[in-house]
Amino acid sequence: MPDSTETEVSRVNEVVQFARSKKTPNLRATSRKFGVNYNLLWRRVKRNIRPKTEVKPSNYTLNVYQEKALGYWIKTLDASFLPPTPAIIEHWANATLARSKTPDRTVGKDWALEGVNPRNIYNFDETGFQIGQGRTRRVFSSQSGKASDLPGVEYGERVTVAECIAADGWRMQPLVIFKGQHHMESWYNHPIPDEWITATAEKGYIIDKLAVRWMEEFDRETRDRVKNGEQRILLVDGCGSHLTFEFLDTATKAGIKIFGFPPNRTNYLQPLDGKPFQAYKAYFKTQNNLISQWGGGLLASKSSFLNDLYQFRDSPYTPNVSKCLFRARNLSS
Repeated sequence: MPDSTETEVSRVNEVVQFARSKKTPNLRATSRKFGVNYNLLWRRVKRNIRPKTEVKPSNYTLNVYQEKALGYWIKTLDASFLPPTPAIIEHWANATLARSKTPDRTVGKDWALEGVNPRNIYNFDETGFQIGQGRTRRVFSSQSGKASDLPGVEYGERVTVAECIAADGWRMQPLVIFKGQHHMESWYNHPIPDEWITATAEKGYIIDKLAVRWMEEFDRETRDRVKNGEQRILLVDGCGSHLTFEFLDTATKAGIKIFGFPPNRTNYLQPLDGKPFQAYKAYFKTQNNLISQWGGGLLASKSSFLNDLYQFRDSPYTPNVSKCLFRARNLSS
């Protein structure tokens, strides 16, 4: 029997009450008279089994009214372009429990993301590089001080790399942003995968239109990973390009829920701020040391950067590493 609407549920409840009012109810006759499934009526009257719509699982921490208030609060913040982070939602839930005189009950650290499949939890972030920048090295010399690297023609020019990983180990193709206005053929002397996205920006940082372009590509690459009724969760930092109307509107239309990290806490909470980006920096600077020492700095260019990125990018992004990063941040089970 269809009982998906409140009207139908109410009608069934009335029939159940009618049957219970009889000393010896004839359930089959009542079933035929009111058009209610006999087995359903028997379970409700004889076994006193309540409908699923009225049953609250015992492992739920918040009650129905508290969850409704939480949902309204989240929607209000999201409509104001201030989507709350999982940590903020967790704090709100615990504060609600404390106000209701149940401070001994608290929600878990990953409570806000419970029930979300790891393949639908993503983290998007950018990190910056300076072409030709190396690491401080120890050397043997009769002179005091540090060894200086030989500068290349583009030493110090910034490049931004945007990455996205999922809690199940999946990884998206990178977005590489060069400083400039136009692409140059000389940047692509070394082969890179066709799926990589390269772009230019005046200062080499991600800008609003590139963030929207990335969101559109993210939607295309992850759409087939979603099953019926599921929602993609994208975790981002507070960068201005992640909070524009166009970026959030593109995500909303695609059914992607945005969560932000609290300011000044991303290095503790964001998965990508862990080993992947740290390994990026270490390898890149070491390569520049080798270039300056043996190649005189002449290879420090956009072309060599893409080649280096292609060579070392797979190392910090193994599926197992990505899974561990989300678990370490209490963002996945």
